[in-house]
Amino acid sequence: MTRESIAGLAFFALGLAAVWSGSRTMFAATALAGLGFLYCQARILAAAKGIPAWRDPRIVPLIMTTGLCEGAGLFLAAAVMVSPLEPMRTAAAAGLAVLAAVRGVVWRAYLDSLESGGAPIRTLEVLRAFHLWFLLFGLLAPIVLIAAAFMAPGAGAALCVAAGSCAFAAGWALKLVLITRAAYNQGFALAHLPVRGSGAAGPSVKPGWAMQ
Repeated sequence: MTRESIAGLAFFALGLAAVWSGSRTMFAATALAGLGFLYCQARILAAAKGIPAWRDPRIVPLIMTTGLCEGAGLFLAAAVMVSPLEPMRTAAAAGLAVLAAVRGVVWRAYLDSLESGGAPIRTLEVLRAFHLWFLLFGLLAPIVLIAAAFMAPGAGAALCVAAGSCAFAAGWALKLVLITRAAYNQGFALAHLPVRGSGAAGPSVKPGWAMQ
């Protein structure tokens, strides 16, 4: 969190300087600082070793790609509504489609890693229930809407706003689910049940974990 606060301070300071000066160099520096700020946020989750849904190393690329996807979605919507950004609308739409596809791949790799690594059962239940909704609104809807915008220029503005909004909302929903619903502790793993009284020792148990 110390790194995040430093990166956030640099990001906001550079952003204000970029808006005040209008310098492209300052805007580029702000973008790089924002990328560093996003990375620090992802590393905070990865450092939470007691939460299997967060400590998986694939959480870092997942948070990075979803953050970039959200930003691209907002930029695409802004490019429709803010005249100076209009020339960049086509590039923003294409970039969002690529980022949505990359985020879908990273999300699938993250789920596979949790399932093979023995995450808590409740964590997997929550994420599996969210999986279809995330793919529909975070991957399929943006790509289909962007493709439709290219094929129907007359409705392109509304379709681009819808695509950007879906990409942004799906990212926020993902983080909400990860932080508030899927953050179960793993419980204790016993490599071998001890003998109690005249009973017999038993096999290993992982209560609350997904058994491998």
